[in-house]
Amino acid sequence: MMNTMRSSSVCRFNSSSSSSSSLLSLLVLLLLFMTIVMHDKVVDGLPVGFIDEGVARVADGTGAAVMPNLKEEGKHMIVVIVKKGLVYGIEDPDNSDETFLMLNITSRVCTNGERGLGGVAVHPNFQQENKNWLYLFYTHDPSGRCLKGHPNQGPRNRVTRVKIKPNNHRVDFSTEEVLLETTKLNFAMHNGGAMLFGSDGYLYVTLGDGGDRADRFSQMKNILFGKILRLTDDGNVPPDNPFVNHDNALRCHRRGAGQAAAAQPDAVCTEIFATGLRNPFRFAMDMNRRNKVRFFISDVGGAVWEEIDEGGSQFAGVNYGWPNREGPCRLASLTSCDVDASEKHFQDPVYWYAHTEVGGCVLGGTFVPNNAGWPEEYKESFFFNEFVQGQIMWLQKKPTLGCRYCNPPIPKWQNTTFHHWSSPVDLFFAPYGESDMALYYVARSPNLNIRRIRYVGGTHRPPVAVATASVVRGKEPLTVRFDASQSSDPDGDNSQLSYEWNFGDGEAGGGEDSTSTSRRPRFTFNDPGLYVVELTVTDSSEYSLTNKAFLEIEVGSPPVAIIQSPPNRQEFAVGDVFTLRGRVEDQDGNRLKEEQDEVDIYWEVRQHHNTHYHPYLGKTKGNNFTFPPPPPPPDFF
Repeated sequence: MMNTMRSSSVCRFNSSSSSSSSLLSLLVLLLLFMTIVMHDKVVDGLPVGFIDEGVARVADGTGAAVMPNLKEEGKHMIVVIVKKGLVYGIEDPDNSDETFLMLNITSRVCTNGERGLGGVAVHPNFQQENKNWLYLFYTHDPSGRCLKGHPNQGPRNRVTRVKIKPNNHRVDFSTEEVLLETTKLNFAMHNGGAMLFGSDGYLYVTLGDGGDRADRFSQMKNILFGKILRLTDDGNVPPDNPFVNHDNALRCHRRGAGQAAAAQPDAVCTEIFATGLRNPFRFAMDMNRRNKVRFFISDVGGAVWEEIDEGGSQFAGVNYGWPNREGPCRLASLTSCDVDASEKHFQDPVYWYAHTEVGGCVLGGTFVPNNAGWPEEYKESFFFNEFVQGQIMWLQKKPTLGCRYCNPPIPKWQNTTFHHWSSPVDLFFAPYGESDMALYYVARSPNLNIRRIRYVGGTHRPPVAVATASVVRGKEPLTVRFDASQSSDPDGDNSQLSYEWNFGDGEAGGGEDSTSTSRRPRFTFNDPGLYVVELTVTDSSEYSLTNKAFLEIEVGSPPVAIIQSPPNRQEFAVGDVFTLRGRVEDQDGNRLKEEQDEVDIYWEVRQHHNTHYHPYLGKTKGNNFTFPPPPPPPDFF
């Protein structure tokens, strides 16, 4: 079921402030086979010479990492994480969209709000003996409640490492070692959760401020929230961390140790590498710099600014200023941007942009590798995701354009839109083919949401795939006439395009072939269900460029979902607890019972923000249960 409520969220959409009470405006009961999937939407194409192609489908993927393929020397694979606690692998991303489940820890992960499985990293010496470690960042509550409770109990963010089985790439969870555990979380937002190894061999971890700027955790060195942390590969503290030799130095990342440090205002946590961050959801290592560590931090903005901060060897111990400052200015200001004597110790971002008009959310980024095989103008540049605007942005350094004391200040990096795609959340380069690199990204969009951008040179562009259907729902048997004639080749003759249709489960056609190469095929679905029909269009160029389109066909008579609790348009106050209860009827009004009639009920709670929403309670099976109370809007002003 879905619910919308107004409150703060991980990303900023253009909106006005909100009071502490909200309107429970819409609840919709979804059955598993009734789910409606929004189609991917590309607004504009890539620069000439680049192509975008789908790699695989991992529903609700939120992050990824590149890992050596232990079964094929010289090959790599991609690991994708899902918020609710799933880890998937793509063993042959160059040639196959096949995925497999590597790990399921849904029973151990808190997923309310922005909590969940938030980060993944691979040991830099993964192929060496006893180094086949996969690192995970997730929210865990030993009590199992995932809510605020006893002062010493409640959900906590943790970093663990687990071994990968070389023979099948599955995770052996019995090998789990907890390397870091925070103090309990007061709010279900601003977790951070990115992890990367630097060229120094140490693990860098981002932690958000915990969701309430009033706590000022980002400026407190006895608390790990709102920081960049630096650990050894086994969870210890590197001897050259910036605060190791402080008079009141304490280790805070082991269970119980953080609580002790939090009780000592003068304590300094030795794991801290940098302070003053809001919600550094993703960051990117510059692997072109092998003699020093350099990274860019995507720190999701609050009231006014999105920002990208520079970190690394030359920035050990720096303070990025939150919540005193945001972007290049003081908190919540577009014009109060000077730097007085008390603020000179704050480190400015390298890039910033205001999100007051169209909204904004900087999520993820990557440096262009020198060996990517891309045109010269992309060297020494940076890409990042703009989640709200649905764009992949290209940053080039332009020092002569910068003006720190203009009002508002102008950064020394220039931003250009590189590509449009719905809701990109992670971005990274990975090998493709024998020698080149491709830009991979993870999007919160349906169908092939793990995607890559390749440079193929010349002026070639992929075809445009368009699929239509005479009918998209109806009772079985349902005969559908499909049509690909609106597809086109922007570089050539449309008559030279070839088509391949996949109608889903071949058994649904009663033995009928479930594929076709016709431009206008016809297919009959005999069994009820939701079918995803895939069209692949290929051009006649030497590259055989392809593109895909998808249609959903709903066969049968879907049940009717009725929400009983909470009532529609019921007002609530922050902290209220709701019971989710509903019933299901067939088309004739007869009640369907979950066990007797094999009906599965799934609920989803959405946190409404202006004209958009953010996940609050992920897709959850069950009925007549409570969900975590809505949080206060601490970051609205």
